Amino acid sequence: MGEALKCFDTDGSPIIKEDTKLTSRNKDSKKYQTPFGIVEIERHVYQSSKGGKIFCPLDSARTIFAATPKFAQQLSRKYSQGNANSVCSDLKENHNRSVAKSTVQNVTDWVGSIACAQEENWDYAPPEIDEPITTVVFSLDGAYILMALESECL
Repeated sequence: MGEALKCFDTDGSPIIKEDTKLTSRNKDSKKYQTPFGIVEIERHVYQSSKGGKIFCPLDSARTIFAATPKFAQQLSRKYSQGNANSVCSDLKENHNRSVAKSTVQNVTDWVGSIACAQEENWDYAPPEIDEPITTVVFSLDGAYILMALESECL
């Protein structure tokens, strides 16, 4: 995973971003969460000669709170089925991964905000219904009992 992530880094040459020339300040070490464990990578960070905000090309790998997209997907899937403590327990027992509860919450919250932002762009048509809906059934105990009109049972 470390080698795959390094593909998103640069060789340290100056780059142009939004009409501003940025030069590599140095290589900075950062730890990334992957499905297979933590990977520490030395990556280039850039800044203009006037200072200001630092830019890291490796962030174009779509990492979320230093988690790879696949690990973020795994956390989100597990979190949708339980709580943060159960996700941490599952990762420890089944994947030999120790992950902080706050990591689970931060990553999955961010994934959720990405999904909400994308929902505004989604456009879909509701499915066509062959016959009009004539009956709606509510159940208080969760049991589903097949119901039919008396004329259909005869």
